[in-house]
Amino acid sequence: MKKTYYSNGQWQVTDEFVRARGRSIQISTLESFDVSRKLFFLCLGIGGGFAAFGLIYADLLYTREIVGFVGFGVALLFLSWNVATLTIFSKLTGHKGWAITGWAPSLIR
Repeated sequence: MKKTYYSNGQWQVTDEFVRARGRSIQISTLESFDVSRKLFFLCLGIGGGFAAFGLIYADLLYTREIVGFVGFGVALLFLSWNVATLTIFSKLTGHKGWAITGWAPSLIR
């Protein structure tokens, strides 16, 4: 009988396998895994730019435009922080086995 350590929608970790979106890898062949937030670093310049633009040119913009620029920048940063990529490395191949991108709280657990 398999013991399930974690199950959340399409991700499942048992005592034998890690399964995600139709792909699986045996626990015995896992070397390591990494959770990274690559999208956040991409959106850092974009979201930060929108927020900075709204604050720098606040004397030339209407109030709702300032709120729009700053709000969009902050919302973009918040949403991108919550998206992560889980990468699993395999002993068999010696390099990246596969990666899934999803909502960060469910990938980090």
